Amino acid sequence: MMHRSPAAKTETAHEGRQTETVRVEKTTNRKRKGGTGDYRETYFQKVELADRQPLYVSRTTHEKLMRIVTVIGGRKVTVSSYVENILLRHFEQYQDEINTLYESNFQKPV
Repeated sequence: MMHRSPAAKTETAHEGRQTETVRVEKTTNRKRKGGTGDYRETYFQKVELADRQPLYVSRTTHEKLMRIVTVIGGRKVTVSSYVENILLRHFEQYQDEINTLYESNFQKPV
């Protein structure tokens, strides 16, 4: 499981002209007794989103997200923070595979 360390980093993503800065805490792969604290510590951290963008999900998915955030997160984080944390960890975990697939599908214009 991943744990947050005291050190934090700031990631900046550039896409076209828009820039989004998200504060992300570094994680380590240490395990902790009980197991439930790991998930809560990893995914239920408040994220300050500068320059937010809309993202659409089905009503069913949104209802599930709301229940999870309300019950597990104790209303300390938003659905947006929860989803942002999930996606950031996903990108971190699958970075190499995503980059390989992206590059294999990228066609040069000339």
